[in-house]
Amino acid sequence: MLIRKALLTLSALLVAVSSYAVDVKDVSFSTKNAGKVVFSHKNHLKQSGISNNCKSCHNTLFNMKKRTPATMADMEQGKSCGGCHNGKAAFPLSACVRCHKVGDVMIPVASTGPVRFSHARHTAKTADCGACHNRLYKTGRNAPVGMDAMKKGKSCGSCHNGKTAFSIEACATCHPVKDVKFQIKETGPLTFSHKKHLAKKGCADCHNKVYTLGSKKSFSMKEMEQGKSCGACHNGKGAFAIAKCDRCHAVKDKTFQIAQTGPLTFSHKKHLVGQKCDDCHTKVFPFGARKAVSMKEMDQGKSCGACHNGKKAFAVADCSRCHAVMNVKYKIKFAGDVDFSHKPHLAKYSCSECHTKIFPNGKKRPVTMGEMEQAKSCGACHDGKKAFTVQENCGKCHDMDPSS
Repeated sequence: MLIRKALLTLSALLVAVSSYAVDVKDVSFSTKNAGKVVFSHKNHLKQSGISNNCKSCHNTLFNMKKRTPATMADMEQGKSCGGCHNGKAAFPLSACVRCHKVGDVMIPVASTGPVRFSHARHTAKTADCGACHNRLYKTGRNAPVGMDAMKKGKSCGSCHNGKTAFSIEACATCHPVKDVKFQIKETGPLTFSHKKHLAKKGCADCHNKVYTLGSKKSFSMKEMEQGKSCGACHNGKGAFAIAKCDRCHAVKDKTFQIAQTGPLTFSHKKHLVGQKCDDCHTKVFPFGARKAVSMKEMDQGKSCGACHNGKKAFAVADCSRCHAVMNVKYKIKFAGDVDFSHKPHLAKYSCSECHTKIFPNGKKRPVTMGEMEQAKSCGACHDGKKAFTVQENCGKCHDMDPSS
């Protein structure tokens, strides 16, 4: 009976105590220029100097009834958080990021694009926020500072001087650099790679001496030859000459649709082995021009004929060197099909001996054996003198196999 009464009394006491328990939560403080600060009661009550003793702070440091905001200057004099955070009882106030939430800061730069400033990287090297705030930067918004001012030690230049930290002339470490695409009407898009150039040069070698940041002024090849734009370095001394166009401009095979002989593919790669771009462009071939040129005009030194004259390069009369030649099949109703092969004929004759004197290109008008015997079509050569006669040896051309 006594035990039961004791248990009931203990239960009543526990209920009474629980009714007076204090529910402690995190407290958030909004600062004007240093982000949000979250105070955790839970973390603080675990500390050995407090040991769940709320009176360690209330009301000695923090008045429960009246909330009076304390400045950092107040804290440095031992008030508010500064009562413990003095570097002895707890970490010092100078370790600002232990309480203040700091993130990356995006700084808009019109000429290069935004620069991302990382607090995390900088505080990893120095936990003393006072190294920058408010000595170099006031907390919150700051007026933009130019590169010239930084070179004189202001803003980032206070540390980024090549001694304390990397020099501000290593621009690409902070400023975003990426490939730049130029739309070239005559040759197609050209991609400029900052990465390749920065492996050999510094940003200041080009900006703003040769290229004004943010400028979109275009330069002609003629201006480059006079030392402007890319030509300032690409002169054959500082770097390869701009005459080596294919080092930057995309060159690819070009296919021409020829009605009589089929497609013809021109290879820039083969021609650039022995020639320079300016040997042809724009003397012989104006960029972007698509005027068709006949073989007759080439024989007169135009287009391909400017070089393919039998002296500088093989003559345009060597048609099979460029034009695709293949077997021609003729369906013969009563005498077996004929498969004409260009290959054995070209071993003895040139294209011009048949085209277009005997065989007009692209025309396939059927010719009778009677016409051939009168020296037309194949009979022009197959007369028993130049080549075997069309009147005999029919099986040499006609498929005489009845099973086929």
